[in-house]
Amino acid sequence: MVLGIGAVVAAGAGVAAYGLANDDDDTTTAPADVSLDDLESALLSEDEVGAGFSEVRGGGDDDDVSLDEMETSDECREVIESFEGDDDGDEVQVEFDTDDEATLSHSLALIDEDDPSFGDVRDAIGQCRTITWDDGETQGEMRLSAEDIDGPADDAFALEVEIEASSGAVSVTLDGYAVYSVRDGVVSTLGAFGAVDSATFEGEPADRDLVRSLTDTVDEKVREVLEG
Repeated sequence: MVLGIGAVVAAGAGVAAYGLANDDDDTTTAPADVSLDDLESALLSEDEVGAGFSEVRGGGDDDDVSLDEMETSDECREVIESFEGDDDGDEVQVEFDTDDEATLSHSLALIDEDDPSFGDVRDAIGQCRTITWDDGETQGEMRLSAEDIDGPADDAFALEVEIEASSGAVSVTLDGYAVYSVRDGVVSTLGAFGAVDSATFEGEPADRDLVRSLTDTVDEKVREVLEG
């Protein structure tokens, strides 16, 4: 249960920024003739991910944390609120996991004229450096930090995630890493959490090299879709 909560909160804090108002006239939108259905073929496959990961079918974790249970800055709260108001059909996504509970998720979304620039997204995530929550059963704290990275896409940045959570006598630490990249108005979010030691509940480091390598793979697949 703790693992599910950590992943849900991390995803909400990151993708949320796309619900913010657009104050930048330089936002690059996706081509009008490209749809989410077209992007399905650019999602990562089980064979491409490899490394012992299997696709999770039927998805979703039910252990969501509501905004009322979070303690964070007003700026970060605004980011999360904007995400909660979004429709579920604005992205395509696939999830993978391993036998020892390492996870990897990949989503693709289209930027339209009402969305913020990629730089605005990066800045918004910077407002969510620390998030704590207590839902009565599980308590935790998540720490975020973002940095620019070099890559094949038009722009990209990485998000480091550290989570400490507890439920009753059980405490878990998690290490997460995600890369957000954009090419011609198509945004890719590729994130991973490391495996968890079943005896100590200590999280292993997320596979950063795998995430960075798969980011290159995704960018090439998106390029192929855009070129038709």
